[in-house]
Amino acid sequence: MRPLSECGQILSGGTPSKGEASYWGGDIPWFSSKEIRTFELRDSERHVTAIGAENGTKLVPPGTVLFVVRGMSLANEFRVGLTTVAATFNQDVKALIPAADVDGRYLVRCLHWQASRVIGATQQSSHGTKRLPAQVFENIEIPVPPIAEQRRIADILDKADTIRSKRKEIVLLVEELLRSTFLEMFGDPVTNPKGWPEAPMGELLGFLTSGSRGWAKHYSDSGDMFLRIQNVKRDRLDLSDVAYVQAPDSAEARRTLTAPGDVLLSITADLGRTAVIPASIERAFINQHLAILRPHGVGSEFLSAFLASEGGQRQFRKLNKGGTKAGLNFADIRGVRVMLPSDDLQCAFARAKGQIRDLEARLSAAAAQGDWLYHSLVHDSFREAQSRARGSMPDRRGLNGDGR
Repeated sequence: MRPLSECGQILSGGTPSKGEASYWGGDIPWFSSKEIRTFELRDSERHVTAIGAENGTKLVPPGTVLFVVRGMSLANEFRVGLTTVAATFNQDVKALIPAADVDGRYLVRCLHWQASRVIGATQQSSHGTKRLPAQVFENIEIPVPPIAEQRRIADILDKADTIRSKRKEIVLLVEELLRSTFLEMFGDPVTNPKGWPEAPMGELLGFLTSGSRGWAKHYSDSGDMFLRIQNVKRDRLDLSDVAYVQAPDSAEARRTLTAPGDVLLSITADLGRTAVIPASIERAFINQHLAILRPHGVGSEFLSAFLASEGGQRQFRKLNKGGTKAGLNFADIRGVRVMLPSDDLQCAFARAKGQIRDLEARLSAAAAQGDWLYHSLVHDSFREAQSRARGSMPDRRGLNGDGR
């Protein structure tokens, strides 16, 4: 076991004078804390010149570990990355040039493994931001097996990380497939090149209402589902953070009770998010940031997708009158114009959408499982390395010699 300070050379960054033009606009990346978000650090928003790298900051070689020591991100994450090119960095970041017997990739993975402990040791600065004191990060204990073993562990974790990243990319591609399907079937909803008839949404709704306040006293660990604005995305219902209420038997509760096939619409703050209530949800209520659109004369799945498309979003942006808090009233909602393809085509789209959403759900579950397996592998890998360094071996449940 070694403290981080003995795993390499730790350097402080800085900001070259922004009033000196000769320091900026070169080809050397200059990383700020907000840009340390990926394992490999290849490029940054701003760049310095060779002379800028010598005035007010530090130039480090490829393979240097950069980690954030100041900023509000430390409230919930410890950002660490590895440079793939020579780079500089600002004062909110520290750099560690690994010693000859320390692998940089192994070190980044190990620091990620210890993130929760690091976050727990952060302090609040006089400016109100979070900071990681030098005595904390310098004394982080790192298990340092022989360099060949470090590289073996890093190789396995790199491969596992690549697999989980590809799974996430596939989920994004499926989401893009749904948008492409809409455009292929109906054309551009802004220009309507297929000449579909249009109607104001007020003519297409059998029922329109908004949620109400006063539900806090009815919150419960179980009961009826209570949907909030964070549950409504772009033509998608997200139930990863759902609340529950013991709904009262009142006219207000009955008014805000959803039904399968209803379209939810966000009417405050981030306007124009939509989602369809599926048949699997028999009872759910909404808060004051959402409206219930009960379609009449247009398919629910098509309406939600249209409102989430650029054709709907452009209209919502125009209705956003600014001010301290954006909001839609019923007149705004009824005035949104909706193009109306044939019923048969809307039904075909609804079927395709259902199949794509089912595929997306399966792939999302696989991606979540990949995340869990990756983090389990990281934990077992470094727990074993730590136990070896301290002279006690746990049961080998994780990193086998064949890489499983």
